[in-house]
Amino acid sequence: GGFCIVRGSHKLNLPVPTDFADGVGSAFAEHIHHPATRAGDVVLWSEATVHGATPWRAERERRVAIYRFAPPNMGYGRGYLDIPPGAMEGLTPLQRAVLEPPYATRLERPLVTASAAAEEDGATEAVRHLRSEAKKEHDRQTLGTAYF
Repeated sequence: GGFCIVRGSHKLNLPVPTDFADGVGSAFAEHIHHPATRAGDVVLWSEATVHGATPWRAERERRVAIYRFAPPNMGYGRGYLDIPPGAMEGLTPLQRAVLEPPYATRLERPLVTASAAAEEDGATEAVRHLRSEAKKEHDRQTLGTAYF
């Protein structure tokens, strides 16, 4: 189980059949590829690649960190609005910061830095890069908000 892709699907120039996208058609099983990975490996792929996950059946817990790369004005985070109640309980401040939706640093939200992540104690706070008061005041006067 786990992460899977359809090799070459980033080149498709036609809609993906529903059974294929939902992973229910056995005729498509031969096209589904599970990259061989070990703990700590990183998998990079284009968002244009048909990808997903098959049911996780291993005894151990599976953890995934998803990073999306795009200009801040193109970050999409609709899927981040539905975090189930209680899902963040028991997480350290750094773990919570990693789960924040995409955003531009001008929003002064927590960032995980290499030095904070290297700390052994789980209580380390994420870093917040604060915008200058002059920039916030400019935005308030020209846009009516501290964050454009």
